[in-house]
Amino acid sequence: QQRLRTLQDFLEGKFYLTGQGIHEELKGCYYSRNVAKNKRSKVLSDKDNRALVDRILHSIVIKPDPTHDDPERGHEYNQAVIQIFRRLNTGGTQLSAHEIRTSIFYGSLDSFIRELNEKPAWRELFGPPHSRLKDMELILRFIALREDGANYTSPMPRFLNKFMEENRNMLEERLKPIGEAFGKTTDLIEKTIGKTGLRSGTSIKAARFDAVMSGFDAYLRTHTESSREDILARLEKLNTDKSYMWSIEEAVNDSNRLKTRMDRARAIFGA
Repeated sequence: QQRLRTLQDFLEGKFYLTGQGIHEELKGCYYSRNVAKNKRSKVLSDKDNRALVDRILHSIVIKPDPTHDDPERGHEYNQAVIQIFRRLNTGGTQLSAHEIRTSIFYGSLDSFIRELNEKPAWRELFGPPHSRLKDMELILRFIALREDGANYTSPMPRFLNKFMEENRNMLEERLKPIGEAFGKTTDLIEKTIGKTGLRSGTSIKAARFDAVMSGFDAYLRTHTESSREDILARLEKLNTDKSYMWSIEEAVNDSNRLKTRMDRARAIFGA
């Protein structure tokens, strides 16, 4: 699709030829005089123009077996389509894990995550939107562990895939309380410990994110009012907890280590 749209954009005069690999005679050329920006713009010669428009584009039409359609979602969720999509993204510039998820498991949950990703407190904590959707993947991580963390088994990518697949069309009655929890949790983190609270060094660490987000979520469930001094004291207690420190040393997505840090964070903050 990207290559076809690039060709379409060139034919419509949205850019001229440039970059490495372009013959010197063709650099700076628009497709034709009709789409060139002005009368002095370079355009392809008649010979090159014809060579381009007469070129045959070969294509293969794949018709998946209808018996492999999802019983509820139909042909848009045919297993063959998903397999092909994943295989096409194993070469060249690979899509990130969450870019693939949003392409395959689009639905109300994906739209909801995109909405949460725009919340001011979260943007302050994370920083500018991530070009490879790392910020949205962290939001999914929070939701999945909050809703189904008790059933977590490594590896994490498979757990997130499974959760998003099974909940891609999550109903509003479930989305609303999750959104409220995420909003209140990120607001409290931003007001009390700021962006450094989710970081180890200059970047957000997933293991730290798991613990702090789940801990503050637990705190809000058990405390009607928040105290910055109380929160800082609990955070210090977590940071010196031996079980928690063990859980973030290595293999942070190991089932036992992840459950340990979630349990310790919730116990320390929710008490």
